[in-house]
Amino acid sequence: MNIIKLGSWNIHGLGKKLKDEDVVSFVNSLDFVAFVETWTSVRSTTNFRGYGSVHQIRKKRKTRGRPHGGILFLYKTKYKNFIDKQVTDHEDLMIIRIKTIGHNRGVYVFIVYV
Repeated sequence: MNIIKLGSWNIHGLGKKLKDEDVVSFVNSLDFVAFVETWTSVRSTTNFRGYGSVHQIRKKRKTRGRPHGGILFLYKTKYKNFIDKQVTDHEDLMIIRIKTIGHNRGVYVFIVYV
């Protein structure tokens, strides 16, 4: 039986935290990572060596200040062909289907920012 490791973290602003030793250690210990409250915008880029990413950016409600909310899903690049983001019309919900070999259903991961 194959085991996958999944974790989540309310990161309170991604910014430079992807270079923080504790965050790097946390991510590297997992196959899939969900970050909520990333405070990222359309202009933000996320590069984490060995991982692909899927973003859910919350629309900015004010003309000034930083963005609020936001979801980031990281996955080890070896799983790239198994990741399928599902369509949702809610900006605080991300649904990821991780396809499984031999099954049509897969595993669904629901990431919610409340």
